[in-house]
Amino acid sequence: MQKALELSDEASALAEDIGDQFSMAMTTVQRSRILEDLGRYEESVPGFDFAIAVFEDLGAKWELGDAIAERGIAKRELGRLDEAEADLRKAIRISEELGERQLASWTWRALARVSERRGDKAEAEQRLRRSRETEAQRPR
Repeated sequence: MQKALELSDEASALAEDIGDQFSMAMTTVQRSRILEDLGRYEESVPGFDFAIAVFEDLGAKWELGDAIAERGIAKRELGRLDEAEADLRKAIRISEELGERQLASWTWRALARVSERRGDKAEAEQRLRRSRETEAQRPR
């Protein structure tokens, strides 16, 4: 994983050298995901914040939804459940606006885990059903 972080940093530096904001944000998201995989959630959040700001500025909706969902997962793991729920709900809204099913379905599953953390099994089950329903929808 350390090598993955190093490669991510190299890719980000290259993107910065050529002034490619989109690629900088994408490589930052990937670095933050690696940090999540390492259990370093607190360190991952600023990278997601940076990428979200860039994607908002560029109007890159799918990437925005993805980064917001990932930040929500990090916040969930940090126990910041209200913030996690807000991020995950926003990511679902974005993906639904785009008619995108994959991001929405796995985000519903992530939201179910927030409910589980709160001890609300019924809500978690309802959110898992929403995930399955989203996956089963036909493309628009």
